[in-house]
Amino acid sequence: MIPMTRLIRDYCLSAVAALWRRLMRRASFIAVTGSYGKTTATQCLGTILAESGPTNFEPMASNSRAGLAKVILRTRPRHRFTPIEVGTNKPGGLWRAAWMIHPDIVVVLAVGDVHSNNFPDLDAIAAEK
Repeated sequence: MIPMTRLIRDYCLSAVAALWRRLMRRASFIAVTGSYGKTTATQCLGTILAESGPTNFEPMASNSRAGLAKVILRTRPRHRFTPIEVGTNKPGGLWRAAWMIHPDIVVVLAVGDVHSNNFPDLDAIAAEK
């Protein structure tokens, strides 16, 4: 069980990150999701975009609620791009992440049967993505 103080901290951090994201209008936020290849695709995308302009790129960043919020909060007005790896292991997780990130672009990679304990079938996983 997650301690209540940590849960409250994560919700507050998410709310502050969502507000900060809306202030970072110059940066394009790119959310990368899928069942496989998120980390590799995000790393490649971050490296490529860094050649085009200032990029807030966190290799191997956590895609937990707090991890996503920290990446968003590290984005500064000088940044043009912020690629973020977004994953979920339960229904509704991507909706909450999308609310916080408010991505300009979404990259959906392969959809596979990897979270079968929390999703009834492949269609449910695809619908979440």
